[in-house]
Amino acid sequence: MKDRVFSSKALESALSLESSAFQQSVLPQNCSDRFLALNFALQRLSTDQMPDDLTTNSLREFLANNDVCFREVEVPDNLTKKRTQVLLIESNSDESIYVVFRNGVQSFAYNTGTGSIYRIKDSKRLLSQCRQICYEVYAHLPYTINGAIDVLKFTYSSSVDTLLLFLVSSVIVTLFALVVPMVVNYLVATVLPQSNERLLIDTAILVFLILVASVVANAYAKLAQLKVESLVDLRLQTATWARVMKLPIPFFYKYSISDVASRVTAITQARKILSAGFMSSLISILFSFSFFFLMFSYDGRLASIALVFALISVFLVFYLSNKQGNFLVTLFDQFAEITNFSLQSVIGLPQIRSTGSEPFIFYQWMKSLVRLTSTNQRMQYYTGLLTILSQSINPIGNLVVISSVVLMIPNTLLVGNSLLVASVVGFLVAYAGFNTLLSQAALQLSSTLSVVKSLWARAEVVLYSTPEVGYNPHAIRKELQGTYRGSGIYFQYPGMQNPVLKGLSFEIDKQKYTAITGYSGCGKSTLLRLILGFDVAQSGQILVDNLELSQWSIRAYRQQIGVVMQNTPLPSGSILDIIKAGREFDLDKVMHACELASIADGIQRLENGIDTVITENSTNISGGQRQRIALARALVGDPSVLILDEATSALDAPTQAVVTDTLNNLPITRIAVAHRLSTIESADIILVMKDGLIVESGSFNELIHAEGGYLNRH
Repeated sequence: MKDRVFSSKALESALSLESSAFQQSVLPQNCSDRFLALNFALQRLSTDQMPDDLTTNSLREFLANNDVCFREVEVPDNLTKKRTQVLLIESNSDESIYVVFRNGVQSFAYNTGTGSIYRIKDSKRLLSQCRQICYEVYAHLPYTINGAIDVLKFTYSSSVDTLLLFLVSSVIVTLFALVVPMVVNYLVATVLPQSNERLLIDTAILVFLILVASVVANAYAKLAQLKVESLVDLRLQTATWARVMKLPIPFFYKYSISDVASRVTAITQARKILSAGFMSSLISILFSFSFFFLMFSYDGRLASIALVFALISVFLVFYLSNKQGNFLVTLFDQFAEITNFSLQSVIGLPQIRSTGSEPFIFYQWMKSLVRLTSTNQRMQYYTGLLTILSQSINPIGNLVVISSVVLMIPNTLLVGNSLLVASVVGFLVAYAGFNTLLSQAALQLSSTLSVVKSLWARAEVVLYSTPEVGYNPHAIRKELQGTYRGSGIYFQYPGMQNPVLKGLSFEIDKQKYTAITGYSGCGKSTLLRLILGFDVAQSGQILVDNLELSQWSIRAYRQQIGVVMQNTPLPSGSILDIIKAGREFDLDKVMHACELASIADGIQRLENGIDTVITENSTNISGGQRQRIALARALVGDPSVLILDEATSALDAPTQAVVTDTLNNLPITRIAVAHRLSTIESADIILVMKDGLIVESGSFNELIHAEGGYLNRH
């Protein structure tokens, strides 16, 4: 067995670096190539996630089961030039995997088979040894986020070198700007009084070189900024959306679809605004005081007057920006509200037209629009004041300083005193740089902070929400048998006065058919949601195979369950894609699932067969066909547990009989909520619910003959 010890020194030597972010780590013996590759990739992405060495059929399944954010792509033709994320490329000759990554402008590969890391010089040679499909791996946000600092650390942790390049370039540009008043002072005090053409030419050459160097440094700063933008955007957006997919279902009860989308995009918007304005503004403010020290060297009294005026101006700018920003949070909320209302109106247009509700919908839309417009108008008042102030700072500042010069320095001292004149001119040039730099930076910084503050107020709802407990690093992955035990379960939906489940207890044995029936509103569907982990009970516990549900890796748990919920809509797309649902199944496997769901013959009769496209809201198929396609989707993964919530309510009697007989022969745990007697009569045990409790249990024959029982009366 090859050694599984990675040395940071070996990596430093391979990369020709003095230091490396890949720290020495000792991995267990006998670990798989997939584990080695993923562990290396995650360290390259600067994440704290440690993968599990799972036994899976494919690398794709291995990544998915480790809750890694990834996508399947074609291997790039040229790995040395094209900038990519970390790629996992499988060898076509053995089980080894190549991890391809970038360091600076060069590409490197880590081979899990040999443990070696080397710079890629010839892409064709490497690609000839690999498969044509690879996996691009992305970083994920920490499980718990405590503040904005955590988000910033995650966002920029993999781009520190590029960020430093941007900061250094910005500092150089600012330093070049500082040379201008010095050159002007030299011209007025030395070159012009002497009428020395040689000095004038030398000074002109110096100014030209400074200008060229400033342009080059500024270009580097812009390129570095673009590089940072592209890297951190991809890193932050993928991680944010991956986090949204892991949030608890109750989170989505609180916010509409468009509202969630706008809150997620607010994170990226805030990051872009910070990158574009915050750092450069902060640098400008800091270096504006270098102009102030230069002014102070010319005349301390005038510099003090200029500083007082500048501080008053900065205070007014931040005050008005803060007032403007106070309206932005409300404005963003109202804009999300009207966007969501418009979206829901378009989706529900057939129902709106069928009831003639167009005037009412338009009235409600106008009410939202009026509120939005009113808030925007009040904000524009402060925007106008801020615009006037920003346009007035420089003229008023120049007037104040020049007036101070006139009042404090008599004209008689200026006549014939070239050094004093040079000092005054140098002071005015330095003040122009100081006032312009400080006022513009203060305006940009204040506007940036007010907008970011408002965007963060919306984004923090997403970032501070903890993912489902089953996604924590200590969650347990194991094979599901299908035994359920519940005891003392109380559950109440937010906003409701009474609990839906009131101390409910139940037992479901593995590989048995358990039917749940009862009165409408008694909590049947709620119980299924608790079993699936969609909701969490306020008290009581649910044991799955003698392990508390909260201890399971929720993704691994749900992957072993087939689910058809009540009135579940199908997404638009081909029948094949709908049934596969992004998973890897061949056509034979899909058709077998269709046969189990009694939809195979119907699909074959369609003009395009399995490739027939289902429209939005499934308007081109019947309700029964929709339910059977959903059932095929649930069965295609060979689940250990099948959960059905009124899953056959739209089927005719003969079709339902065929489906029921098929499901009865499956050696898995089956849990079904149903009202039809024909659906529940073949169940091994029937649980009857009423007012949040199980009031009866037994076989169909026992309950149908029970005097006064639910089935006896129905």
